[in-house]
Amino acid sequence: MEQDTRVFYHIQMLEDWKQNVSPQEASTIQERIDELTYDIDTLDLSCPPEEIDRAINQASHYCNTNDEIWKLAVLNQFCLNLFVQWLEENCQICCVWRREALPVLRQLSINGSAIQLGEIKLIIIPVEWDWSNNGQFSIPQEWVDIPAFAGDYFIGIKADEEDIFICGYTNHEYIKNQAKYNLAERTYDISDEELKDFFHFYVLEGLLPPVNKTISYSPLSEREANSLLQQVSCLSSSSINYANLRLSFKWQKWAGLLDNETWRQALYNQLFPSLVQQLSTVFNTTWKSIEEIKHILTQQGLFLTEFLGRDNPPDNPDNNVVERCQIIDLGPLVIQKIVLIVTLRWDSDREINVDLLIRSVNNQPLPENLRLTVLDSDGEEFMECMSRNSDEALELRFSGESEDRVIISIYLEGERFREKLVL
Repeated sequence: MEQDTRVFYHIQMLEDWKQNVSPQEASTIQERIDELTYDIDTLDLSCPPEEIDRAINQASHYCNTNDEIWKLAVLNQFCLNLFVQWLEENCQICCVWRREALPVLRQLSINGSAIQLGEIKLIIIPVEWDWSNNGQFSIPQEWVDIPAFAGDYFIGIKADEEDIFICGYTNHEYIKNQAKYNLAERTYDISDEELKDFFHFYVLEGLLPPVNKTISYSPLSEREANSLLQQVSCLSSSSINYANLRLSFKWQKWAGLLDNETWRQALYNQLFPSLVQQLSTVFNTTWKSIEEIKHILTQQGLFLTEFLGRDNPPDNPDNNVVERCQIIDLGPLVIQKIVLIVTLRWDSDREINVDLLIRSVNNQPLPENLRLTVLDSDGEEFMECMSRNSDEALELRFSGESEDRVIISIYLEGERFREKLVL
């Protein structure tokens, strides 16, 4: 009965809307009214488990700061994926607006994502399904008062690990005139009770016009932008509170910096070196790329023995992989040269996977009883393997977190090689 009452309410509301539109638009509305009773459950979108894994994997490519920022990034990516799928299945083809800007927004803890749907821009604002937030949605000022970012319509979404619930929508005009502005957080706050029912948006999708937005805004000069970027570059990475960085500068300057695509990317590059850049700092100059090692061996009349059990990927920004090598000389008693290859890879859980590989040269087997050992920062051994007769490679794999300290030890006949790495 409750569902019938709700359907009747929406039909009556849309019948009134039909009186103020063209005959063609009225016909479109009538077709959607006829379908409305069958679509009453589309507000609640179930979540396949693989969608959570997909969101975690996507977020891991550009977010590896603190836990709160990480959780917000996954929540946003998860809701964005599901809502875009729903739009394309039920409304029309859409696209994620400025996908390249997502890393900046996620790392700076700016909640929300933008979707271009025809001529209008939708901003989805997700929150965790938690009764303690009193049904409040806080819309970052960036989505309202920066011309390049500002949305026409704003959609509130609540999510947990199994479902997302589309609570309703409002528009830019309502946010500016009716929402409560929180100066301390630079957000516009509204309750879910202020949102219009999303069925209204669904039935009128394609008929709702872009909103005329009144934004008071003064663009930055190039000199001002460079000065602001210089201030950011002077900040110590260990002292930056990324979630509050957006509150550290005057709004007009901050808005001007984000509004310009070039300056926005420069800001991101300064604050967040790529994961590959971070991994590269683990190695000092004695480490070389595998191509450089092969070139050095060739000059000495040697070549690296291929190891079919493993691929050796080059540095790959998309896969967050870095690989470095050293030619190891164990002293005068060990004539044969060996090569140590270390591969570091960020995984979706923000851990660093470490792959250690020792390979021989010229298709010769490794010396028998060659020991590869990994020790922790206290010098305690926690992993080891030893070559047998005719082995051509040794390999160890483990995982660690950023700032973990490990020691790689290679030992044979009283000769030892040691190398410290800080992940």
